[in-house]
Amino acid sequence: IPESIHKFYKHGIIVNAGYIVGFDKEKDSVAKTTLECIEKTFIPANMVGLLFALPNTQLTRRLALEGRLNENFDKVRENVGGQCVSGLNYETLRPREDILNDFKQILSEAYKPERYFKRIRQLVPLLDCSRKHLNLPFKTNIKNLHGFLKLIIAMGFKAPYRKHFWRTLLSCSFRNRKALRYAVALMALYLHFGFFIEHVLERID
Repeated sequence: IPESIHKFYKHGIIVNAGYIVGFDKEKDSVAKTTLECIEKTFIPANMVGLLFALPNTQLTRRLALEGRLNENFDKVRENVGGQCVSGLNYETLRPREDILNDFKQILSEAYKPERYFKRIRQLVPLLDCSRKHLNLPFKTNIKNLHGFLKLIIAMGFKAPYRKHFWRTLLSCSFRNRKALRYAVALMALYLHFGFFIEHVLERID
């Protein structure tokens, strides 16, 4: 998988990934192997969710035959952080607590600031942007510059992970300036991920 993902980078394509935890055939090593995949692919944005049995699917029909669907399984609970926390609407084969602990481990480890920003530093040198020619209107460039300055204040001075921000910004500037725009965009995503992951982990607890 890492080799295949790195081929995308060599064509200037950034990859986001999604992972689902809670399948019947999962083993206790699912957190370890998922984290290894995340680290080896250098993918910064990794969305992790709990398996949700959707209506009118083969999974739901099988679980119904096995008598494992929860009552009102098709109702998403409110104020819980979306599908990330609303899953496992069925009786699991593995202990439910083990699945939730694996889910928590993947999220908490993958989104530690040092790991998230390191993956950006690893990704950017591989990202071939030589064929990208972006000519934006002057007003758009001014707007983007204003947003960049706000980002520097938020992440470079106020955030507790500011050292990782500066290290990544400087590293990407020197190692692949043509990909700097995309590196900054990926760093900006952490303004959302940092708070959202904390919310999800609290809901899981």
